[in-house]
Amino acid sequence: MMSGEVGRHVLVTGGCGLVGRHTVESLVQAGHEVVVMARRSRSNEKTVQRLRRLGPGRVDVRWGDLADAEYVAGTVAEVRPDAIANIAAMIPPACYRSPGRARRSNVLAVENIVRSVEGTTVRLVQASSVAIFGPRNPFHHDDLLAADTPLRPRDLYGETKAAAEEVIRRGDIDGVVLRLGGVIDVARPLWLEGDEVRMEAVMPADGRMHSIDVRDAGAAFAAASVSTTLAERTYMLGGDASHRLRTGDFADAYASALGITRGLPKVRHGDPDDDDTWFATDWMDTASAQRDLDFQHHTFDDSMSTLRHHARFARPLARAVQPLVRRALAARTAAIATYPTPWHAIDGVLACRET
Repeated sequence: MMSGEVGRHVLVTGGCGLVGRHTVESLVQAGHEVVVMARRSRSNEKTVQRLRRLGPGRVDVRWGDLADAEYVAGTVAEVRPDAIANIAAMIPPACYRSPGRARRSNVLAVENIVRSVEGTTVRLVQASSVAIFGPRNPFHHDDLLAADTPLRPRDLYGETKAAAEEVIRRGDIDGVVLRLGGVIDVARPLWLEGDEVRMEAVMPADGRMHSIDVRDAGAAFAAASVSTTLAERTYMLGGDASHRLRTGDFADAYASALGITRGLPKVRHGDPDDDDTWFATDWMDTASAQRDLDFQHHTFDDSMSTLRHHARFARPLARAVQPLVRRALAARTAAIATYPTPWHAIDGVLACRET
């Protein structure tokens, strides 16, 4: 149950995106009013129409670009929200191809939002990521990621998220940061494309990753936006203990849910002696987040079961393309000399094409 005052007004940036949509749903179901801030597109217009059907009169929209300071300031002044859930961001691998756009979306937009609410009582809930911690070698780190774990971002995404957190800390605002693990979209099966395949093929199979059902992620952002009893300023967002998996096990379970019954080629284990060859994922201590936000409602098996249900009509296609997927991944893994190196794929194969 979401604690807090009923009938709050919340701005949700990126409200047409993955976590944003579920945040809007959670807020509306709890009796709050929402204004979505998003770029106008045909797809986003359709999403807003669906969201409006959740609660007639409770969902509105203001189209624009968060990198536009006037748009942000004008919307905040007009809506006069009680809270802003800033979930909009450019994420991997797209951010690697467009670093300039990524910095505008992930940092400049946050600066604009902070300026618009400084000196007020408006709460700003900022979406962050475990990417800020950089590579995590499980042979050298056996602790859980926590709010006070040192930040060592290795990639553009982690750097922009760390920079955004610093903007929040410097501002004269009521700021709350939620650091997300790997979000599972249970309603829209992920079909890996070129860049995603290249990345997946070079992830150490024994790396530790902490996933979270998108429905739980939305519930957490909604709760943080309206709760009057938050004890912390920074929370780690991951699912319950069942969501703490090894990367290879997660990939196998996901492929099986999509109908790829023969599984995927086994990626090799990571180099225990080289911290920089591991990816920026690890298990988290989510105890304080669960205590204050009460969001962990779906186990990993629940997520996979829901994914299987939504993928039921796509399974014939999955079976048809299974040989092609396996060959593509096998070719990638065969090129690995000894240990997988995800940062080579990001720094080289996914070289930035736009500044």
